[in-house]
Parts: sequence; structure tokens; C-alpha cells
Amino acid sequence: MDNKKVLKQMIEFHKKSFDNCFSIMVTLQQQAENILNFFHYLPIMTDEGKKFMKERTSLYKNWIDELKKAMDEGYAKVEAFYDDKTMQNLHDQTRKIFKFYMDQSIWMPPHLKKLLEESDALYQKGCDEFKTYVEQNRQQVENYYKNLYRQKTKAGK
Repeated sequence: MDNKKVLKQMIEFHKKSFDNCFSIMVTLQQQAENILNFFHYLPIMTDEGKKFMKERTSLYKNWIDELKKAMDEGYAKVEAFYDDKTMQNLHDQTRKIFKFYMDQSIWMPPHLKKLLEESDALYQKGCDEFKTYVEQNRQQVENYYKNLYRQKTKAGK
């Protein structure tokens, strides 16, 4: 599977997860606000107490709006970063540098040549392990949602 496609799926998954958690947080905030509004109508509540609750509620709403805005901007930047092919360019440049040094191996002392070969193998192994890790996690998430859908349809029948 293409690295770019896998990373895009991971970003989309995290964005959807955040959006779900955020909607739960907003719902909880609205319920807390409803409870506070109930206290507004109690005769024992002072004007100062009502003012304090309004300030806290508005501060919390502002904080939630700023959080959502920051997260959306962050996801947009991450998507732009991966759409810009920056990671692929970095990988290609690193590969070219290793190739350049490996082409110069006749000029190098044997211990340096061996070190560069080991570094190249280690870099390639790390890239392969990361690809495998991403693919396994993608498959686990995909299987989770497939099973979740199956359970819902079975429960519906």
C-alpha cells in the first residue's frame, strides 16, 4: 500500500476520533450549562453568583471554540505537509545521500564503508518496520469498525 495513502488514512482516522470526542465534550458542556441555568432561577442565588457562573460558562465556551479551531488548523497543516510530498522528498534525498556516499566507497577506509552500509541497512529496516506497523494498525482499525458494524446489524435484526 502506498505510504501517502496510509498516512492520509491515519490522519483521517485521528481527525474523526477527535471530532467524536469533541462532540461528546460539547454535549457535556451543554448539559453542565443547563444545570447552571437551573441554579440561576433559585431565589437564594445572588447576582454575584449568577455573574460568576455566566463568566465561567462563556470562558469555557471560548476555550472549546479555540481548541476546535487549533485542532482544525493543526490537521490542515498535517494534511498539507503530507500532500506536499515533503516526506517522500525527504526519503528520496536521504536515499540519494546514502547512494552518493556508497558510490564513493572506493575512497573510504573499510571501517567507514562498513559503517555506512550498516547505516543504510538500518535506515531501510526502520522504514520497512514503520510501513509494517502502520499497515497492521490500519488493518486493526478497519477490522474493529467492520466488527462494530456487524454487531450493530445483528443487534438490529
